[in-house]
Amino acid sequence: GEARIQFGIQHFAEEGGLEKTGIEDARLTFSWQLPVERCGAAAHFIVKLPNADNDERLGTDETDIFFLGSAGRTLAGWGWAGQIGFGILGSPTDAGVQDDLILFGAAAWKPLGAPAATKVTLFGEISGYAGSRFGNDFRLARAGLRLFRRFPLDLSVRRGLTSQSEDWGLEAGLTIRSAT
Repeated sequence: GEARIQFGIQHFAEEGGLEKTGIEDARLTFSWQLPVERCGAAAHFIVKLPNADNDERLGTDETDIFFLGSAGRTLAGWGWAGQIGFGILGSPTDAGVQDDLILFGAAAWKPLGAPAATKVTLFGEISGYAGSRFGNDFRLARAGLRLFRRFPLDLSVRRGLTSQSEDWGLEAGLTIRSAT
């Protein structure tokens, strides 16, 4: 299994309204490999912590949870994966109200150098939410670098693809893998 912590900075500008750049809510991810022979598969549990302010539209003042499954393959010199799952978002303005979402994504990566020895991997992904009752359907594209192998550090840039999404973001994530 592995544990990951992500922090980021985001920027958005609403038409005729608020424009803001700042620290977004942090995310903790716990992942477990699943015993599937034909491809790599994993289950993920993600908790979004309420450390960014909803009044600034950088966070939600709520703890949100997500459950995802992913599957993919590493081929000669590159890899791909897809994921699907569901999320439960709390409402920062209404007590006892939640938004149940479908989550989806697709990614590809390419190690720079020999795959077994490289310490740098390029990656890109498209992901989003769907099925929101409250306008939380967003899409974003992300590209970046993964550095190191034992404790991977991801550095990436994001671009929102819908009006509900941020305009852009920067992200850093550190993964801690179990010794097995």
